Amino acid sequence: MNKVLKLIFNNSKGKTSVITLHNPKSVDADTAKAAMQKIIDANIFDNAEINPYATIVGAKYYETQSTPIFDAE
Repeated sequence: MNKVLKLIFNNSKGKTSVITLHNPKSVDADTAKAAMQKIIDANIFDNAEINPYATIVGAKYYETQSTPIFDAE
């Protein structure tokens, strides 16, 4: 099973921006919020028109499972 953590933000124009982290550690809500706030505060994305990570929306874990049909030999 593959697990990802999606950090969900709104950009400065109100549209959704997502950062996807593969194979994340388990974190609680406070830790996720603190990390997301650091991303916002760092303001390292150089785009004069839009700040891609302006406000926090939420964070979610997603798990996917694959079932092989066959393996080529």
